[in-house]
Amino acid sequence: MNKTKTRCLLALCCLLLLAIPAIVGAQSMDMMDDMDKMDDMGMMDDMDMMDDMDMMKMQMSATCQALMPAISVNTYTMGVQCQRPSRDGIGVPSIINAGVVDAVDVWGVMDLEAEVCIQGMGTITFLDATMSPRMQMSLDYMMKGDKTCANISHPGTVVLVEMPGMMDDMGMMDDMDSMDDMHKMDYAMMKDSLDTMVMLMDCEVTAQYSLNLRDDPGGRILDIVPGGATKSASARTENWFKTEHDGVEGWISAHYVETAGDC
Repeated sequence: MNKTKTRCLLALCCLLLLAIPAIVGAQSMDMMDDMDKMDDMGMMDDMDMMDDMDMMKMQMSATCQALMPAISVNTYTMGVQCQRPSRDGIGVPSIINAGVVDAVDVWGVMDLEAEVCIQGMGTITFLDATMSPRMQMSLDYMMKGDKTCANISHPGTVVLVEMPGMMDDMGMMDDMDSMDDMHKMDYAMMKDSLDTMVMLMDCEVTAQYSLNLRDDPGGRILDIVPGGATKSASARTENWFKTEHDGVEGWISAHYVETAGDC
């Protein structure tokens, strides 16, 4: 009797072992059929696109995301980091004196592929950090919306420089579709006399774009005040506000700030 039960159990186990591959195979075939149907419907392409977007988000570091919307760094290279440099960080007098609209340091790996877009209009200069001293070069660039974009393949500093003759003090040029816009080109040429200076007690100014900080109204460039930065203004002339940035006193254009208080 016991032998008969044992034989029955062994036979049942054998049947189960034979059935499992067939079940699994059928489920696999069903899954493949479902994927084929999704592919026919175009859903697989959407899924691939979602995967690409998720991968891009995963690889873009928090330091690069923090620059948005004024600067965007688009890359699939892992470990890329970003930050805005100070005037000393740019460190090239000829670039600073030419008029810096905005700039960004990009680093993290020796070989990277990234598209860097900076809000504003101008030319792109790149300081290649793989060289010592850094090699300065001009990059091909294109406009995408209100940003100037260029591709880099090494870590370094990407600088958006005012075009020769552009002489504007704003980080983003409006489309020149009216005479009023053309007049904005003259603002940086206005060298107000300090005799017209009025002292201020309760005035704050917020830079609408990245603005040049100058030693006098319309004078030599000292530094860059980032777009969105709010500063106390201690004095003003018709076209300039006196303020302080990173411990340096200077003047920024009054035409590209929002004011609060008695200004």
